[in-house]
Amino acid sequence: MGKTVIRGAVSKVPVILIAGDESVSVTLTGMTITGVPDGKCADPVREICPSGIVIQGKAHVEVTLCEVVGAPGYGLFVGGYAHVLIAESVFSGNGRAGIWAHAAAELTITGAEIARNHYGLIASAWSRVTIRNSRIVENGRDGVLAADGSHLYLWENEISGNGRTGVCVNIPGCYRTKRTFTGIIRGGDNAIPSGKEEGANEAAAYCPKALHFLRSKLGGVYPTPSPRILFSKLPSLPPMLGSPGAPLTMIEFSDFSCPYCARFAMEVMPLLRQEYIDTGKLRLFFLPLPVHGEAARKEAEATLCAQAQGLFWPDFDNRFLKNSVRNGI
Repeated sequence: MGKTVIRGAVSKVPVILIAGDESVSVTLTGMTITGVPDGKCADPVREICPSGIVIQGKAHVEVTLCEVVGAPGYGLFVGGYAHVLIAESVFSGNGRAGIWAHAAAELTITGAEIARNHYGLIASAWSRVTIRNSRIVENGRDGVLAADGSHLYLWENEISGNGRTGVCVNIPGCYRTKRTFTGIIRGGDNAIPSGKEEGANEAAAYCPKALHFLRSKLGGVYPTPSPRILFSKLPSLPPMLGSPGAPLTMIEFSDFSCPYCARFAMEVMPLLRQEYIDTGKLRLFFLPLPVHGEAARKEAEATLCAQAQGLFWPDFDNRFLKNSVRNGI
């Protein structure tokens, strides 16, 4: 990095272009790729601005120990069906964004720094982007912006000091837009300061607020799959306890022959009913998961027969009471 420098010459074309319908494999390592000397766009209105690296088609590209800086357009644009692996590289000071993944591109980023660009990283169309152990900091707008049907996976990153939002979805309420988001965001254990924390983003850590799981070690998924979709392949809807309109949904997988399941049913379930289910805050679905042999399987079958007769929850209580007495709980 720094010993080999590739600099753009004109304000219309990218510094490096990798494209083609055939499968092409390219490795870029240990070099600095920088924009045109005057840092200008050929036509700012039509957004004709030279990027550092443009990858299209079916190319397979590795970018390792590189620095992409000062491009008036994007530091890296990936489109088509390209597969790109980025490791230990820097994308800084680029005019439009550090990285833009578009179309059906797949991008994996590890140990990178995406800093001081206009946008940090944009994922749009049907792209799939995985970012681990990287720094996305001090970008002018959003650190990470997800749009359309993109799939975005964020694990153990630092996302801080960005001018607008750390991680944002391009939907109404987060942007002035009518666009919808049909993709998915997963991740966890990211350092995303918020509020009055040191190094916090000026506006928000994430938008919408449902992305709060990105900071937790256990992680999560956005948007939360609806029970109707999860249960669509089952022959019938599982037994439910609580109001159908409850804002929170809990799915319990349990075995009637399991002593720990019995303890949950006898000790925790009454508290759940009193505090959350009966007050309309929570609805609970029950799915039998017989893991303790043939006897457990037969009990699961029997309780589903009880469900068909509208007697599931009395049967539920009786079976766990019987098994708790048998196991001395």
